Amino acid sequence: MLRSPDFARLWFAGLVSKTGDWLLLIAMPIFLLHLTGSGVATATVLVIELLVRFFFGQFAGLLADAVDRWLVLRVGPVLQGLFLLPLLAVHSVDQIWVVMVVAAVEAALGVLMSVTLGAMLPDVVDEDDLVAANGMFGVAGDVARLAGAMAGGLALSWGGISGVVVADAVSFALAWLIFVVRAVPSGEDRSTRVREGLSVRAWREGVLQVREDRRLWGAVVVTSIVTFAQGISQLLLIVFVLDLLHGDAADVGVLRGVVGIGTLIGGFLLSAVGGWLAPHRLAGLSLVAVGVLNLVAWNGPAFTTAVPVYAVVLGLSGLPGVGAFVGVISVLQAGMAKEDRGKVFGLLVSANSGAQGVGLLLGGLLIDVLSPVLLLNFQAVLIVLSGVAAIIWLRDRTAAGAGREAEPASSAGS
Repeated sequence: MLRSPDFARLWFAGLVSKTGDWLLLIAMPIFLLHLTGSGVATATVLVIELLVRFFFGQFAGLLADAVDRWLVLRVGPVLQGLFLLPLLAVHSVDQIWVVMVVAAVEAALGVLMSVTLGAMLPDVVDEDDLVAANGMFGVAGDVARLAGAMAGGLALSWGGISGVVVADAVSFALAWLIFVVRAVPSGEDRSTRVREGLSVRAWREGVLQVREDRRLWGAVVVTSIVTFAQGISQLLLIVFVLDLLHGDAADVGVLRGVVGIGTLIGGFLLSAVGGWLAPHRLAGLSLVAVGVLNLVAWNGPAFTTAVPVYAVVLGLSGLPGVGAFVGVISVLQAGMAKEDRGKVFGLLVSANSGAQGVGLLLGGLLIDVLSPVLLLNFQAVLIVLSGVAAIIWLRDRTAAGAGREAEPASSAGS
């Protein structure tokens, strides 16, 4: 697939752009903590980014459908780089509002780029290659996360916020260079399409399309359940390690990191053998496997508190974790018309961001009321149930029915 120029552009640009996103995501909270000495300010930025994803996701989807997507991918990195520049003027606590504005704008542009990339992928690969292609994008995302986290910390320690701005701007410039070499889109008049595509009517049509298609609303519901469950476990994992395993902050970092290593390996495997399982089965069985491995981990302290044991179990959960993501995304990409993919991906971003926020809030509220093990088991059961739902809801019944109808005809002919 990397021999295809268009796919290679999407893949490399996604890798570079997401590295820049993670660089800023890691460096910004640390910078705020040093600047203000307040954890509240740091948490506020994270909440702002989550709210932007929730409210802007659907508009980003409309924009990805209304405007030439190659144009979005060329202009997006330029805007991301330019809107970083105000950070260079931040030197005191009273300028913290600048950081908030930059964080909001960068989050919105990141959503737009992500939605556009997801909507374009089926245009550059065959449908049979979608699972493998999404597996490769999963690899790119994990590499970007590791590289961006390391680059963010190094840039901040070596050059302060100026170092972060320069490093991030370089990543966005590279993404722009990857796309600028592509031929300019045709000169067709898009003014009417843009006006109609950004209307309330277009948004309503996108919502109705999802509601009327079982596979589409099923994907939104399944991923929302999963992100809700992840929100619940985000804080509880810290309590689990510190209170139940009697570990420290380093152990928390290790257990979070091994999941990323597992997803990276899983992405490589899917990119190599992605077509061996139907996307809906891949998503469903992967989620069931993640939930079962989580149940093993959360109930393990009754037998052992050795952190390496949990590093292995949670690391293994990363392998099916990426399979779940790839399976759902492949179902969506194969089940949508080209002109509507952005709307559905935008709705997916908004729904998942909202579900994650609710899960995070619920986990924070209940952490002092209920047993952490009880809440974590609830999280794991939700993921198992979401896997069962994926197998049922995401199946292409039209294709299955067509296959059954073709069998008698084939037998008669023989």
